Amino acid sequence: MKTLNISVTKEQAKTVDRLVVDQGYANRSEFFRMILRSFTANKRQQEFDALLSESRKSFQNFLRQKGYNPSQISKQKAQELLSQTLEL
Repeated sequence: MKTLNISVTKEQAKTVDRLVVDQGYANRSEFFRMILRSFTANKRQQEFDALLSESRKSFQNFLRQKGYNPSQISKQKAQELLSQTLEL
């Protein structure tokens, strides 16, 4: 593993030490690795959510171009149109 050195205030160090004990981490390194894993997972989730939102908007625009109202089309009809489009 690679060693990183960071600087924190005394209060931040106390907070980290308290959280390490309270949350049951073996040491500070384990605590900071958890923070990095959590941050990375959250970032990926945000990126996925943004992609999903953009996909929904694109599909709604597609439905409008085909003459459908996205809020009134049945789920089954939307799936049929999507399947037909993906087959092209």
